Amino acid sequence: MSAPRLTKLVKIALSAAKESALFLAEVSSPGAKQRLTISTIGTGTGWPTNRRRLIYAGQVVNRLRKQGLMELVNENGRRCFHLTPKGERLLAQYDIGELTIKKPRHWDGKYHLIIFDIAERRRRARDEIRLWLENLGFIRLQNSVWVYPYECQEVINLLKTHFDVRRDLLYLIVDFIENDKWLRRHFGLI
Repeated sequence: MSAPRLTKLVKIALSAAKESALFLAEVSSPGAKQRLTISTIGTGTGWPTNRRRLIYAGQVVNRLRKQGLMELVNENGRRCFHLTPKGERLLAQYDIGELTIKKPRHWDGKYHLIIFDIAERRRRARDEIRLWLENLGFIRLQNSVWVYPYECQEVINLLKTHFDVRRDLLYLIVDFIENDKWLRRHFGLI
């Protein structure tokens, strides 16, 4: 259920590699040791600027390369780090751990329902989806029917992709749910 705990620097490195914004600025080899100087394109990335932290950042990137999460490639005459498929999966897992749903100031009177029918052989995914929906603030109407009062399609699309249940999970917007006073009370809509 929970995303892996990544340090802020690891997440920055993976995100920058995903955007092809993490590149090798310089390689120097005093003696037999190789030292990487790693930079990012753009400002406000959170990439360290002081020397000690830059050395640590280089060590983090080396560790990520050794773990097969990113690779060094030539791109337009520049050596860039790119995410491997394994790195993409790890970053997606981290991003899904930060899911939240924005609540608008005013409710539009529509309910957003999630319904799913996931096979028994995928029970673990089904149970994890239930936990995610509960943690996001959804209310269970029935075992596989959940409701939320605000627009949440983007978050649901991330869950569908993450758990690979695109065909098994449906997102509905409805105008009316019979006897919904308890729902409106629960969500603070009355």
